[in-house]
Amino acid sequence: MGYFDFLIDECETPVENMRYVYLFDECWKEGELGSYPIKYGSLVKDLTKNDNGSISFTLEKTGERFKCNYGWAFAELTADNLVNIIEFYRLDEEYNKIKNKRDDSSKRIIRLNKD
Repeated sequence: MGYFDFLIDECETPVENMRYVYLFDECWKEGELGSYPIKYGSLVKDLTKNDNGSISFTLEKTGERFKCNYGWAFAELTADNLVNIIEFYRLDEEYNKIKNKRDDSSKRIIRLNKD
């Protein structure tokens, strides 16, 4: 068992010969503790599900092999899915702007609690 196997989430087996968009900003190499920064939205390929449930993949830009414990970090690279990804992040940005305004407004309310 690896150091961080407890973090592995359940995921589907990757589609053979499918390219994916990596929706995370770090990854790991087999047998190493430290993580590696990776550009969010990088294209990855050659995904394989490992015996422990983690996913190994090749970074298209460099050909380096990495692994990740999170199935949610991989989005199929299809035209329809790319539209969905872009729309999600557009809405997420709007949501965060509104949430920040809401949080700032909440902080200005004088309350009995200390935080």
